[in-house]
Amino acid sequence: MEDLLGVGRATKRKLHCYGIKTIGELANTDPDMLQRWFGKWGIILSSFANGLDNSPVDATNNHKDISVGNSTTTPRDLENEHDCWLVFLNLAESVAERVRNLGYKGKVIEISLRDNSLSGFIRQRTLPAPTNIAIEMAEMAMVLLRQHYAWEKPLRSIGIRCTGFAPDDTPEQLSVFEDNVRREKIEIIEREIDNIRHRFGHYSIGRASLILDKSLGWINPIADHTIHPIGYF
Repeated sequence: MEDLLGVGRATKRKLHCYGIKTIGELANTDPDMLQRWFGKWGIILSSFANGLDNSPVDATNNHKDISVGNSTTTPRDLENEHDCWLVFLNLAESVAERVRNLGYKGKVIEISLRDNSLSGFIRQRTLPAPTNIAIEMAEMAMVLLRQHYAWEKPLRSIGIRCTGFAPDDTPEQLSVFEDNVRREKIEIIEREIDNIRHRFGHYSIGRASLILDKSLGWINPIADHTIHPIGYF
């Protein structure tokens, strides 16, 4: 099962919970059922299991070339950093979940910004350490926003992408300046949130800060907005 693109350890465990243990069983599973379990990612898994992929063959492609991202045109203009934080955090949750499902951690965060006159740009930055944690992705997105956007006009569309992947069990140099135990606890919490949402739906659990402004924070970015599961898909 791990030989299938998009199936890391976390996704494999979840598939096993539904009685799916081989690529053949996944290929024969009703795509609508997979969508109910995994959102749009379930449709992509079904396509891969059935060998449906129109992307060009690249013999040099590897996990480092893959990217996972999500973007949205917001229901209202984003007027300040607080507005952007709510949307970035919401989008980062969906990105981090899919990075974890792939069994990866990413080293590079990229943001896309488009103002209400449709003028936009993309910026990226390397993280101090690879991550699959939503809060760390969103925090780096805000760093990039503060560095590169002067708020001459409100924003209307923003996105976040993670790339520069390595397997999530790759040994890494720990920093004495970081609370590594806290990072591990946050990752465990976010994985548990993934499990709850897969069982009971996206809106069954969420961050209190996102509920305060439901127009921006309380949306389902996987089901309702533009999703970019991998860079070439």
